[in-house]
Amino acid sequence: MTNESDIQERLDIIETISKSNDTLESAKLLFDNFCHIQWHTIASFLDDMYAELENRGYKVTDKVQLKTIDNIVFGGIQKRKEPITFSFCDKNNIEYTIGSDCDEVLYFGIHPDDNKGKIKSLKQTISAHKESIEDIHFDEDGWIFWCYFDVPSEDEIYLRDFKQTGTFNLVRRENRLNSIKIHLDVFEKVCKILGL
Repeated sequence: MTNESDIQERLDIIETISKSNDTLESAKLLFDNFCHIQWHTIASFLDDMYAELENRGYKVTDKVQLKTIDNIVFGGIQKRKEPITFSFCDKNNIEYTIGSDCDEVLYFGIHPDDNKGKIKSLKQTISAHKESIEDIHFDEDGWIFWCYFDVPSEDEIYLRDFKQTGTFNLVRRENRLNSIKIHLDVFEKVCKILGL
């Protein structure tokens, strides 16, 4: 059942759009180009994330391919489910992954495939501190550890869902850079607590 306030809100939107030819044309332009706006916003978010990581002293080792962005924006049902992941190393050559799966917010963690020869010491270091962090997944699904970014709900990013406020706000560069800072601050705080 549809809420009466939802109906009124939609009618108000129609009224706002139809107030002038300029707003009507702007709305049409947005509707006609929404997929392209989504594609460029995701690409810009990733580029800005890579730049901020490098600015903080990390080395980006594996980037999201443009074809992946094509698939999640323009692909069919299965292609839209393709995971988005990229990797980077810290000064100790520990490789981290940030990513998102089909219907999930961004997560980060350490995967053993990317850290051969360091797995035992990483597990020992992390296990000594893992109780200090809520909702961390240790030694699960093949990961040494992974967790979601603990950010305010209005900053959560679902790269496939631009109906979410945090994701839609990435369209604006200032918001995008602020969101990246918030996410990377959380990442670095967790790594520090874990002794990494």
